[in-house]
Amino acid sequence: MPNSKNQQNLELIKEKLTKAKSVLVVDYSGTTVNEQSELRANLKKTGGEFFVTKNTLIGLGFDNKPEIKDQLSGMNALILSYDDEVGAVKVAYDFIKDKEKLTVKVGYLDGKFLSESEAATLSKTPGKQELMGMLVRTLNSPATNLVSVLKANIRDLTYVLQAIADKK
Repeated sequence: MPNSKNQQNLELIKEKLTKAKSVLVVDYSGTTVNEQSELRANLKKTGGEFFVTKNTLIGLGFDNKPEIKDQLSGMNALILSYDDEVGAVKVAYDFIKDKEKLTVKVGYLDGKFLSESEAATLSKTPGKQELMGMLVRTLNSPATNLVSVLKANIRDLTYVLQAIADKK
């Protein structure tokens, strides 16, 4: 029978997996405590979390599905993204690019497991805030263009009058 601490940790993992919009399982061997602290701080800013636990509990959290069970060897941790599907994934891949220490084993998004290459592609997609900014700019551009067109005639008339005044 599993001990109560493992049962509590399993419940915690299942709760975190339920809340998370996306998850990465990473091999964190070779990272220092300072690097892990830096990663945790960066993830926290984007609504993410770096969570280290036993491989067995990670597997049980995902109901021992073969897509994940086969990947659970070595020192693994979960990178969970709570606010935005790609926020924590982007931070993780930025960390990998800078430090060259983490290795993504498998990702999880909307009930589907992602390969390492699919997770890398996910990290390159715009985040929620970026998409909202793009939408606002797109919605705002017709109004901005209309104002510019309406101002053009008055502006041109002013330039012509100024040129005539300068000439005299």
